[in-house]
Amino acid sequence: MAQSLISSLTPFKGGNENFDFFIKQFIEIARIEKWGEAKKILVLKLNLKDEALKFLVSNPKLEELDHFDSLVKKLEEKFCKKPNFEEAQRQFNNLKQKVSQSISDLAEQVSSTTDKFSNPNNSEEENIVNLTEKLKLSKFIEALRPDIRVEVKKLGPKNFKSAVAIAKNIDNALSDDGAEINVTDSGINQILSQQLNTNKQILELSEKVNAISSQNLCVNSLTEAPATNSNNVQSNQQSPCQICGKLNHKANNCFHYTRGNYYRGNVRPNYNRTFRANNFHPYRSRTNHRSNSGRGFRGANVSLIQPHIVDQIKTKTKVEYISRMVRIKTIDNTVVPYMSVINLKFKIENKWFSNQFFVTLNSWNAQYHAILGYDFLQRNKVVIDTVNKQLLVGNQKFDFEENSPTNVCSETTDCDISESDKNKKESFEQINNNFGEKGDVSEETFHALNVKIANNITVQPFSTEIINLKVPKNISKNKDLIFIPKKNKLGYLINESLNVPTNANLFHTIIENNTNKVIHVRKNTIMGKLSTFDVNDIMSPSKSEIYQINNLNLNEIHKMRRDELLKFDFKLDHLNDKDKKDMQDLLLKNNKVFSKSYKTLGETSAVIPEFSLLHNFPLQTKPYSIPLMAKKYAQQEINNLLEAGIIEPSSSSYCFPVIFIKKKQNPNDSNSEPKFRMVVDYRLLNSITETFKICLPKISEIIKNIAGRKIYCVLDLKSAFFQIKLRDEDKRKLAFCTEVGNFQPTRLPFGSKNSTSYFHTLISKYLNGITGKNVQFFLDDIIIAADSLCELKVTLQQVFDRLIKFNLTLDPSKLQLCKPEITYLGFDLNANGFSPSEQNVNKVTNFPRPKNLKQVQMFLGMLNYFRGLIYDYAGIVEPLVKLTRKNTPFVWSVECENAFNTVQEIILKKPTLKNFDPNLPISLITDASKIAICGILLQKKDNVYYPLEFLSRKLTPAECKYPSIRRELLAIYASVKHFHDKLLGENFELLTDAKPLTEYQSLEKARNSC
Repeated sequence: MAQSLISSLTPFKGGNENFDFFIKQFIEIARIEKWGEAKKILVLKLNLKDEALKFLVSNPKLEELDHFDSLVKKLEEKFCKKPNFEEAQRQFNNLKQKVSQSISDLAEQVSSTTDKFSNPNNSEEENIVNLTEKLKLSKFIEALRPDIRVEVKKLGPKNFKSAVAIAKNIDNALSDDGAEINVTDSGINQILSQQLNTNKQILELSEKVNAISSQNLCVNSLTEAPATNSNNVQSNQQSPCQICGKLNHKANNCFHYTRGNYYRGNVRPNYNRTFRANNFHPYRSRTNHRSNSGRGFRGANVSLIQPHIVDQIKTKTKVEYISRMVRIKTIDNTVVPYMSVINLKFKIENKWFSNQFFVTLNSWNAQYHAILGYDFLQRNKVVIDTVNKQLLVGNQKFDFEENSPTNVCSETTDCDISESDKNKKESFEQINNNFGEKGDVSEETFHALNVKIANNITVQPFSTEIINLKVPKNISKNKDLIFIPKKNKLGYLINESLNVPTNANLFHTIIENNTNKVIHVRKNTIMGKLSTFDVNDIMSPSKSEIYQINNLNLNEIHKMRRDELLKFDFKLDHLNDKDKKDMQDLLLKNNKVFSKSYKTLGETSAVIPEFSLLHNFPLQTKPYSIPLMAKKYAQQEINNLLEAGIIEPSSSSYCFPVIFIKKKQNPNDSNSEPKFRMVVDYRLLNSITETFKICLPKISEIIKNIAGRKIYCVLDLKSAFFQIKLRDEDKRKLAFCTEVGNFQPTRLPFGSKNSTSYFHTLISKYLNGITGKNVQFFLDDIIIAADSLCELKVTLQQVFDRLIKFNLTLDPSKLQLCKPEITYLGFDLNANGFSPSEQNVNKVTNFPRPKNLKQVQMFLGMLNYFRGLIYDYAGIVEPLVKLTRKNTPFVWSVECENAFNTVQEIILKKPTLKNFDPNLPISLITDASKIAICGILLQKKDNVYYPLEFLSRKLTPAECKYPSIRRELLAIYASVKHFHDKLLGENFELLTDAKPLTEYQSLEKARNSC
């Protein structure tokens, strides 16, 4: 008789059993055995017992259903209750392999339970799917029997399917029966052949089911006892950690366990920092009007998560081990030890969020599994509506409920708060300390009255509650209120707060019980004092500390620029009188684009920098000491910046030190006072700042485009970065400290990570459309070229118009105007082309003979900037390059000496290259040796070849073995590819010393012949 797989299916009894799991197995068996609709209905009814069978018998309408799907739907409505988050989490946490449960059944149970817990909406997002699969893998291994789990961990499966396959093999190897399947004859086909009344069959079978169930209970009780003992033996055996090998902990609790593919130890940016938690109202998330008490959230400056929650997730996202000098403190200064920082994605109702969590070392209040801190609220711009009890995130609203229990515990400690003996002046000093400002406020502006609690409140041990306090009737509602709590000896804390009373004359604050006892506070108990004050009086600094901020309007600034600008500010003595007067008239006419001081500096918001940080934990560094010779300049510079409004006093929690760098002094003026540049050391901030990436132009392309003209001008922006405004929310992040005080910039500062990128974006924007052969720029230097003075004046006026439009200003003392030759970016530019500047030539020719590897690398690095000016550069410097290769001893040979002298002689002659002229014919010369190939791009004018650019590179070991004809072909191919921007679509002359190549009609034929 044929056997059926239905005998391996456990009947469904209803109650708390998993109907989804049962029906999935049933449908799979029906598909394998190819049952019809009637057979599926009958077999399904036969496999219902206890509560499920009673439900079927008590509903006669179910007997009339002739569609399998309809019957399943009715059963799902009754028994397939979709669990909420707490229930899904409880089922997920309690997953364990039962004594008689097979590996396949366990895998199916883990898969379905994990889907409900991690992905209840069956989302197809890649991140959610990957996280669910990782949860399945970790939970499946955790749920296995100890003997199987140990062997599976040794093999290290990479995914859920492979783990299931490995577990099955191990289970078969450990069992006595091997891989045999115990399938008994069910006789279902005989039963199905009988056309009996359905109701009678169910009633008859129900009696048999009850009898069989009692027998199964006895059998299960006998078989489970020895298995439990064996499990206890396994659990008592302590195995070493697989990460560090120690016996006192598990691998998932190991400090060295990264839970991901990214590790960074003891990073300096977070060195010696203290983070404080528990400063905001506690709340619980709500979903479908049901409180998620199993995974509630609380407020804090940083976000925390329990370690056992991370162990369940086993996430592969980025994990960082910050320096152990970093500390997290609670409101009562209790240090919270932690293991790592982890980035997690989580869901509130139907919206996904991502945030960074500190994984605590030990478990804390069991009421909460995670704390969402102020970093989360700030990043997502969350608004807490305490009136409607909602969190506002963008256009979405999420309900929350206050954690305020209404029942009073039987074990309580009466709260007896004594009156404070402090007078008004002491209370006011406390207010001043809270605001961090110095003020001189009279006694009349300060009024303190006792504040009482509005109702009875019970505070559970180690928990936080929101309390309602009464506002005294004789306090004006038009003023801000400061609540100052009174000290107590019962161990609870109340936060100081700045409040606005509600219509019911109430305001909210937080009480936190840090003891292990229940605290009960009775109605009308005095909790502290409430004070009113004039905000303007308290927050305004004293007269001795008032700084004059630049509040001039644009017309007044333009007038100041015009008044301070003189015609003698421009260096035009090299021009004749007529040209000099014309240029002075043009420059004075455009006086709006010149600035000689910080007060008249330009200011633009055409580009708005954004400083996005990886986390919102304030960073602070002690100020550096200022050198004695720079102290006078430092005081003067800070005063000038304050007067111009470029910096302002700051009370930010961010703080970075200032350094003063000495500027280059004019060698002809050795008696002048030294000048310094003030730069903030933002290295710590830069390490956590997200990068704003741009592509800077190639210096070689700028030089080639602008060279070969007759007249040049170089314009330099005055304090270029200080002309870009900052957002208000970014100013505090860039605050700096000096011996004079703490300040924050209002303009883009030097030294910050993305300052150069944002400034380049601004210059690109304002010069868009006029850059080309006449105008080029690199950072704050704008170069203008022309073939005549008239053409130069037209181009200058175009640039000035753009500067006026964007309110940018130039430094008149740094302008180079109407010069036939200038030095720009290390090259001398003139009508003949471009060549190395005199300063760089002296550096190369005066460089001493290298005595070690480091000096050879320095020399080659300096030469590499000019390799495009030297014919066969790679072949010439090959002896020197050999010294830099790995495992090569440093031996200064004759070949090295010759190469060193040869390249110095070439640079000493200042090789000059012409600019490309599209109207002249193009020629290409190529050559190849046994070690290198080279190419020269030339143009012919008046029967004379002028070089435009050189190419050279070393041959690889494989290319060195090519025959000579093939190396010549390689030189041609590499040269054409390198100069393709000028050769593409053009007819050009190819010159080579390989005469055999003239026999080939195409390069493809020549290559195939080699």
